[in-house]
Amino acid sequence: MKLLLALLLLSASAFADTPPALNIFKLKAGNATGTLITTNGVISASSSPFGVTAPLLFSSNTLSIPASSSTVDGYLSASNFVLFSSKQNALTFGNFTASSPFSITGGTGAIIGSGLSLSVASGYYFPTTNDYSLWNSKLGFLTGDVSTAGNVATLASVGTAGTYTKVTTDAKGRVISGTTLSASDLGSGTASSSTYLRGDQTWQPVVGGVTSVFGRSGTVTAQSGDYTTTQVTEGTNLYFTNARAQAAVLSAPVTVTGSASIPVGQFFTVANCSSSCVITLPTASSALGARYSIKTIGSGIPTVTAAGSDLIDGASTAPLTFQYTNLDLSAVSAGWDIL
Repeated sequence: MKLLLALLLLSASAFADTPPALNIFKLKAGNATGTLITTNGVISASSSPFGVTAPLLFSSNTLSIPASSSTVDGYLSASNFVLFSSKQNALTFGNFTASSPFSITGGTGAIIGSGLSLSVASGYYFPTTNDYSLWNSKLGFLTGDVSTAGNVATLASVGTAGTYTKVTTDAKGRVISGTTLSASDLGSGTASSSTYLRGDQTWQPVVGGVTSVFGRSGTVTAQSGDYTTTQVTEGTNLYFTNARAQAAVLSAPVTVTGSASIPVGQFFTVANCSSSCVITLPTASSALGARYSIKTIGSGIPTVTAAGSDLIDGASTAPLTFQYTNLDLSAVSAGWDIL
């Protein structure tokens, strides 16, 4: 509302009998008028032609405006002005944006503040579409004997497919040719049915070879009676016969009349000593598993002793205590066991 204020001032000097300073104000608001009278600068009377709205107040001839608070509209105090002046400047809202290869989605006002963008840190690299195509066909970088077609690498053909007994390779170890073996490939000399390949890779003639077997030449097939023990020359180890086995087990006892060493294979020994004597056993390792028996018939009592470091039931000797007693022993790895 536009307020037109007409002021009519009457000077106190016009009234010699009225010493106070009197001011009379005419107020007009639209078609309404009012009066405001002040005496010595103090409102003494008024008639208002208008009403006031918050934050303005008019009461008891006083027009005022209160200080603002959280619940009251009014003027801003100096302290509040300093406080508000130090606040954050007004913020703007915008969309989060980024450049390729990133794709950002979000609505308006997704972020606070303008000008924000996303970038790739230094030292990192994103390939272009051209780079991708090049790397995707990386087999194209292969050189030499390798050819590529798309993502497939193919070796160059350097030989002929086949099966060979003799091959030739190149410096890279690839077979480049093949053929069959000949006698000269195996060794020097001439290969034939009367020669053999010696360890030094030379063909040597067969000297003094067998020309027949049991009177038969050519391809010899074994027949009954071809190979018997009578045709085999024996060495130190004798072949088995029933007679030999029976002779070993049923051999007659050997009688000694004084101290003696029992040889391997002498399983039965009779001691006919007239005084004390010593009967020494063979080493147990030479008679493993064999059983030896010693009997005394003389008036002298013999002492049976083990050879070397052998022991007889943990002792080095085993006496025959009485005349006409016997001692049976078995050879084991640690010596002799009394049976």
